[in-house]
Amino acid sequence: MFWHRTALSLLATASAVLALPPKYGHGNETTLTEYTNPMIPGYRPDPSCVPVDGFFYCISSTFNNFPGLPIYASRDLQNWRHVSNVIYSEEQVPEYNRTNTMQRGIFAPTLRHHDGVFYVIVTFMMRDGIDDPFHMIFNSTDPLEPESWGMPVRFINKDLGFFDPDLFWDDDGQAYVTGHVFDIVGNNIFPIDVTTGEYGPNTNLWNGTGGVWPEGPHMYRKDDYYYLVLAEGGTSFEHMVTIARSKELLGPYEPYENNPIQTNTNTSQYFQSVGHADFFQDFEGNWWGIALSIRQGPPGHTDSYPMGRETVLYPVTWPENGWPQAEPVRGHMRGPLPAASRDVPGDGPWVEAGDDYGFEGESLPLHFMHFRHPPKDMYEISEGSLIVNPSFFNLTGDQTFKPSDRLAYVGRRQTDTFFTYYVDMEFYPEVEGEEAGVTVFANQWQHTDLGLVLLDGTLKARLRTTSFGSDASLSKETIVDVPEELVGETVRLQIQAVVDTEFEFSMGACGGELEVVGTASGAVTSGGSAQFTGKSSLPRWGLVEAHWFLSRVGKVAAS
Repeated sequence: MFWHRTALSLLATASAVLALPPKYGHGNETTLTEYTNPMIPGYRPDPSCVPVDGFFYCISSTFNNFPGLPIYASRDLQNWRHVSNVIYSEEQVPEYNRTNTMQRGIFAPTLRHHDGVFYVIVTFMMRDGIDDPFHMIFNSTDPLEPESWGMPVRFINKDLGFFDPDLFWDDDGQAYVTGHVFDIVGNNIFPIDVTTGEYGPNTNLWNGTGGVWPEGPHMYRKDDYYYLVLAEGGTSFEHMVTIARSKELLGPYEPYENNPIQTNTNTSQYFQSVGHADFFQDFEGNWWGIALSIRQGPPGHTDSYPMGRETVLYPVTWPENGWPQAEPVRGHMRGPLPAASRDVPGDGPWVEAGDDYGFEGESLPLHFMHFRHPPKDMYEISEGSLIVNPSFFNLTGDQTFKPSDRLAYVGRRQTDTFFTYYVDMEFYPEVEGEEAGVTVFANQWQHTDLGLVLLDGTLKARLRTTSFGSDASLSKETIVDVPEELVGETVRLQIQAVVDTEFEFSMGACGGELEVVGTASGAVTSGGSAQFTGKSSLPRWGLVEAHWFLSRVGKVAAS
C-alpha cells in the first residue's frame, strides 16, 4: 500500500523568523517564527496538551475508532510523532462493541501530568437510554512507550450524568473532575481519588455565557485566580471559547466581559468552528492555546471538508492576574516557537509523513485504525504483505448489523487536501458477493468504496457510495468489468483527491496506466450523520483517507 503526501494543504509553508518587541516569554526580545495550521492535521478533535521535561504531549478524541486516544509527542510544536495509544487492547475497554450509534465511544479526553505521572481522563458513551456513560482514568509514567497506559480506573458518578471531563489538582494536592452536565446544561466539579475513582460532592461552577452546549471545561490555577475555560455554541460555525474566573475554586465565577476569547464565527476565514480549547506554557514561559477547527471556509462556502475537526495552534498572552488574550486562528501564523527538533524517540510515524508499505513486524503501525474492535485474527503480516481475513458484514450498518458484529477494515486518517493513495491487491473470490477494496470512510452510513467483487460468477469492479439521511441523494453505484488480463493478477486500486471537493477512484495493473472508474463528492464524508464528530466526520473514522475493507469469505493480500 502506498500513500503519498502531495500537498500540506491549501496553505503555503513558511520558515521565516522575525525579531519583535517583547510580547511573549521573559526576554527583552522575542523571536517569532512563521508556521502554518493545522498543528496536527487530520481528524484530531477535542485536543488536550501538556508540556513535561522538554516534550509536548497531545491527545485527541477517537469515538468509535480503535486503537483509541492517540498520544503525539514533539520538541518544537511542529514536528509530531505518534508515540502511543492509550487504548490499545480490547481488554482495556471491551464496551466498544456496545455502542449503538455512530456518535458514541470515546469523548473528549484531558491529558495532564502530576507528581511524575501522566493521566488521561475520558468519558465512554454507549447505548442511548440503556447505559449510563462511564468514565476512565488511565495513567502512565512514560507515554513514549507504545503500551504504557494499562488498565483504567473506572467510575460512574451516579448523581451526575456528564461528559468532557477535566482533571485538575489544587495547591493542596487534591484532584478534581470538572464536566459538562446533561440535566443543567452546565458544568460541575467534584473531588476525586484518581487511584480508586471514589468521588465527593458535586458543585455547580458556571454555565457559560448563553451559547448552546457550554461544554469541554478546563480548569487552570494562575496567580490569584482559578480560571474555567469552556467551549460554547456547538461544534460548528458558532463554536467559541469562553472564560470565567474566581479566587475560590468553588466560585462564584466571574465571566470575562470580552468573551469569547477565541472564535472564527461570523468571519470569512478558511478555518471555522474554532473551539474546545486547552492552554499550556512552553519551557520558555510562553503561553499557547490549542483548539479544534475545520478547514471549510465560511457558511455556504463548501459542503466538502472530509478531514473533520483538526488541531490548531495559536499564541496566547496571559498577563499576571489578567485575562488571556488569544491570537485569532489563521492558516498562516507567527509565534515564539521552540527551536526546530525531531529528537523524539520511538518507532511511531511522524504525523506529516506519508505511508509506503511493505509491512514489517507482527503488528500494524500505531496510526492505523479499525472501526470498533476488529475481528479476532483479522490479519497477519507475511513477507512484507498484509493478509486480511474478511468479515461477514460489509462496511454499511443496515438494520441487520449489531455493534458486536465486526468489520475487516483497516484505515488511516486523511491529513492532506490533495493526496494519492493506492493498494496493490491480490484477491481470489470464490463466493458470490465476496468483495475487497479501498474506501473513503466516515462511518457506516457515509462512505464510498471501490472494490473487486464476484457478481454472477464474474469479477467486477464496483464503485459504491453509501449515504443515508439528509445526504441520501449522494448514494450511487457504478459496476464495470475487470479487464480479462487483470483477473487473477495483482490489481492496483487508487483513490486520489484531485480537487478539494471530490475523490477520484481508479483501477489498473501495478505500474501501468489506470482507468478511472468514477468519482465521489467529498460531501459524503463531511457533515450529515457524521458532522457531530467532525463537522467532517470521521468520526468514527476521523476521516480517513483510504482503507482496506473485505467482506464475506476469502483472503486478500495488500502489498
